[in-house]
Amino acid sequence: MTKGQSEGGAILVAVLLVLTLLAGIAAALVHSGRNALLTLRAEDTLLRRENALHSALASLGGALSPALSAGQRDGRSFTLPSPADAVVTAKVQAISGLINANTAPMVLLEGLLRAAGADDQAAQDKAAALDAARQQAPIHSTGELALLFADTPAIWQQVRPVLTVWGRADTLDPDTAPRLALLAIPGMTAEAADTLITARAGAGWDATGRVEAELLYRPFLAGQDQGIYAFSLRVGADRLASAGIGMLGKDGRFHLIGLDWPSAEEDIAP
Repeated sequence: MTKGQSEGGAILVAVLLVLTLLAGIAAALVHSGRNALLTLRAEDTLLRRENALHSALASLGGALSPALSAGQRDGRSFTLPSPADAVVTAKVQAISGLINANTAPMVLLEGLLRAAGADDQAAQDKAAALDAARQQAPIHSTGELALLFADTPAIWQQVRPVLTVWGRADTLDPDTAPRLALLAIPGMTAEAADTLITARAGAGWDATGRVEAELLYRPFLAGQDQGIYAFSLRVGADRLASAGIGMLGKDGRFHLIGLDWPSAEEDIAP
């Protein structure tokens, strides 16, 4: 091989190395650009989601106006207005319709546990454990409640949506109590619970139905909406939802007061 051929070969190798390096740099830039674009899209999606949730929270006050149907306060789904094309699905449950773990009578706690599938002895034992815990100190969160059901996770999953630690009521609001909570009432059958839920959506409920139900199931079925709500908001087809506790103020606005409700992947009513 001549000297000229050697130099030519060296130059060719150098050129190939430079081209390879440039190709690598170009590929890295393209990859970086794609990652940046994906990041921007993800950030934009999150921003849109947060804007939709803030807008939905702001509009909850109007949706929960006393002038509107209790059907928007008993855990059923409804749609809230939101910016752009986002669809926000809300579920709101009045706390007054739930069983208060701190104040409910033992017979109501036992009834709830039986309705959730526990046998008589297990229901009595668990209700006694709950009573012993609340006698020592008020239960402040669903996290504390969950610890008391650590040995019965299946029962916990059933009763979690209808137990609350908010408020002081020891009865159930007949306007908004979910089915499982109604089934905790002594003497309440599945057919009676379904009939009551159907009746409260009818025209005669406010006039006579409510009073008749209270008389039939006193002293457990009484009270009314106190303006404190558990809520769940889901944007579009998101698997996750934002959940918490809020209060309807005298100004008609919905004020967030806590984030201690069922986890984001769960519904708030059966």
